[in-house]
Parts: sequence; structure tokens; C-alpha cells
Amino acid sequence: MIRLENVTRRYEVEGRSVAALDGLSLSLDRGEEVAVVGSSGSGKSTLLNLLGLLLKPDGGRYLLAGKDVASFSAAKRAALRAEFIGFVFQDFHLNPFFTAFENVELPLLIAGMKKSARRAMAEEALRRVGLWEKRDHLPRELSGGQQQRVAVARATVRHPPLILADEPTGNLDPEASRKVLSLLKEERRTGATLVMITHDLSSAASFERVITIDRGRLIGDGKGKAL
Repeated sequence: MIRLENVTRRYEVEGRSVAALDGLSLSLDRGEEVAVVGSSGSGKSTLLNLLGLLLKPDGGRYLLAGKDVASFSAAKRAALRAEFIGFVFQDFHLNPFFTAFENVELPLLIAGMKKSARRAMAEEALRRVGLWEKRDHLPRELSGGQQQRVAVARATVRHPPLILADEPTGNLDPEASRKVLSLLKEERRTGATLVMITHDLSSAASFERVITIDRGRLIGDGKGKAL
């Protein structure tokens, strides 16, 4: 599914070149669930943004489903991202003027799907996360946990092969966190690969594989305690 070969990504900070990723190599198989941990500034977010085709590596290769995507144009990366990847963010990133249903339906609308098909898929996704009865509510009318479940429904409405989660439980209480993690993990039944970055070591330990990043390098790769 994913293969990174000696990938580097650098930033200019106060006139200095700083390596956010420094010769990182990594392979992820289809259907894996992987938590990525590390201290602030370790390169976790850069790694996630690179995996999500939001950034390009400065060096090395990124193979996604056998395609060398490091050389893709911005338009080609955007098209592949829309087709292949679902994102879940810490701050939900829901449109505040759209209902829960409209937020989930939006990526299907952008993809040009016919109305009947996209509405059926959006309904199924909201029912899957247990929020069909909240379909007409705006984000401000939902709790944080409910907003994140809408975000999960939006990210998984098309059952993408790759789901990337950026601190998805960071703003949630323990019970809401457990629900969101459970929903994300359920997507593996469709063969999806799940990658989550987190500071929460207890959440990370529930994943089958835990990767540790430090100063842009892979320093740990082992088993968590699978639920």
C-alpha cells in the first residue's frame, strides 16, 4: 500500500535548513492499523501530510499503491487524494453552515456523484456512526464527540483505501475518544489502511503497530496491544 524510501523534507527556519523528515523509510501494508507517536516537532505531522499528498518530499521516493506519487503534479495529487484518501482532523474541520448530512455529502458532491447515489451513501455513513437522527443539525448544535463522528462519516463515506487521522481524539473526553477510535478501526473491514498520529500513548497502544518518530527519523517500530 505505502512505501517510503529514504524520504527527506526540509524547511527554512530563521535562515537555517531544518530536516522535518531525515532519510525516513517505511512500509505499510493494506489493512494495517498504525499509530505514529513522537514529541512535538518530531516530524509526525509532516509525515502525515506527505502521506496525504499535501506535501511533496524533497528527496527519496513515495510509492502509493505502486504509483511513484512524489513526481505527480499538484492537480494529479489532488485527484488521487480525493479518490484514495480520507482525512480526520483534531479540530473536525466541518463546514459550520452545513448540516451534518451536508458535511458528509460534500465530498460526494465534489466528486460529481448523482444525487440519489450520494444521498444514499451519506445516509449509510451517518447511520454507521450512529448520528442519523442528528442529520439536520449544524456543527454548533453537536457535542465535540458528535462533531468528530460526523467527520469520521465524511472521511469514510466512500470507504477510501487509506484513512489518515491527525490527533482525532485530542479534543474529546475518554468515552467519546473510545467511540471515535472504534469507528475508525471498523473501516479495516473494507480493507482500509489506518494511520493515526497522536500524543496519547494509551490510544496508540490500542493499535496493532506503533511507530515512533524523532527528529524526522524512525526510531521505533513495534506491536501495540490490539483491541
